Amino acid sequence: MDIVDAQVHFNLLGTLDAGVAAMDAVGVSALLYDEYWAFDAKSRILPGYELPGGAFRQVFPLAEEAALRYPERFAYLVRFDRRDPDLDALVGSIRTVPQRKALRVVPWTPEGFEQFAEGADAPLFAAAQRHRVPVFVLLPGRTRLLHPTSMPFRMSRSSSTTAA
Repeated sequence: MDIVDAQVHFNLLGTLDAGVAAMDAVGVSALLYDEYWAFDAKSRILPGYELPGGAFRQVFPLAEEAALRYPERFAYLVRFDRRDPDLDALVGSIRTVPQRKALRVVPWTPEGFEQFAEGADAPLFAAAQRHRVPVFVLLPGRTRLLHPTSMPFRMSRSSSTTAA
């Protein structure tokens, strides 16, 4: 039986080769890589950099390396700041960049959760719908925020995910 794990912070396992060995040891044949190094001083998920105007652009160098070296075993998800001036093109890249499979929305801070509840992430959802991109929404302990104001777009499927 194939075992596929989802949304793994694989880079926290050490090197790519060490992670592949760990996957092999427990029988995981493939996974969806969720690159997370740490939070910066402004509670933004690293790696990434600030753009002029204050938007934060995340990058995925280790997930991309894993996907290039082992395309049969790795795909990855991405996070984009709703304020990014290139938001539509970035979300569209999920359909065109090899092994880039989904968008993840993670408010994290109290201010972020409040903004999510007010519909501030609508540009992300609109771009995802326009480009037909799957979206993972992580709202730990706050699923009540999933309502038409925060997510005014049709949801075609619902599932529960966990992060390692």
